[in-house]
Amino acid sequence: MNGLNFVRTRCNISVSELADILGVSRQAINLWEKGKKPVSEERKSQLTEYFGVEKEYFGEITEKQKQILLEKAMFRCIEGDKEYYTYKACPPDADGRTMICFPGDKETSVDEDYLQMQRHMKNTLEKASEIIRYYDRGKGTEAKSINIRRGCRIYDGINQIMDEMPKQETLNRMLYFHEIDSIIQAILLSQDLITKEDVQTEEEHMMSCYDNREWISSLARIFREHWEGQKSELNQETKGGTKKFSDDSDETPEDLTERIAYAESQNREIRNGNSGIKKDETIGIFC
Repeated sequence: MNGLNFVRTRCNISVSELADILGVSRQAINLWEKGKKPVSEERKSQLTEYFGVEKEYFGEITEKQKQILLEKAMFRCIEGDKEYYTYKACPPDADGRTMICFPGDKETSVDEDYLQMQRHMKNTLEKASEIIRYYDRGKGTEAKSINIRRGCRIYDGINQIMDEMPKQETLNRMLYFHEIDSIIQAILLSQDLITKEDVQTEEEHMMSCYDNREWISSLARIFREHWEGQKSELNQETKGGTKKFSDDSDETPEDLTERIAYAESQNREIRNGNSGIKKDETIGIFC
């Protein structure tokens, strides 16, 4: 693989930025990285001075050399809005700290990742706006209002917890994220929407305490057992004496009277029970 491309990408320097730093054209950088033209000794000296690694890393490198670069400490530098990395220490930040980093083996730079995540966020928000309405499951304005209310309740709860994160001490912030993430993944796992192998623990490469796979699996079992029990109860109630009316039966006045009486009795049971229904909420009963 090409060492210059690998180092440049890890350091979050674009082809245009490196061309400006060296005083060469972008085409020259592209030719070097594609192996179509060798890097001169003069340019290798400039690259060594800037990135902080030896000249031998700016041509084709072996897997062993790549591993050395992956294990070698890097330093995060911020100048204005630009964040980049080097293999030599850069000036401390505004708080007098020096950040030592060990970026993973990625094919994209930090800036490229950021652009991808911005696109991902846009798509996620558009999808959330679509799903939150859930219109295909209910007809009529009242049903649409109920669907939006339910969707907002879920998203508002998540937003409230996410909004609390930056108010916490630094070490506690990620606990909020990982708890939400664990619960959501456990729900997905319990419904077989993901497998145990799909469960993600993003920070495990930094702090092993965030590897929540077993916790997520345990939650998934609890959710699955609870929901299976709930479904079983509902099925038993449905089979146990609730009068059913056929949608295609002739609707004589007597049948309609029975239907109305049944609906009113169901309404009383729901409102007088522990269902959490508010007095101002509409209840729809199909019978």
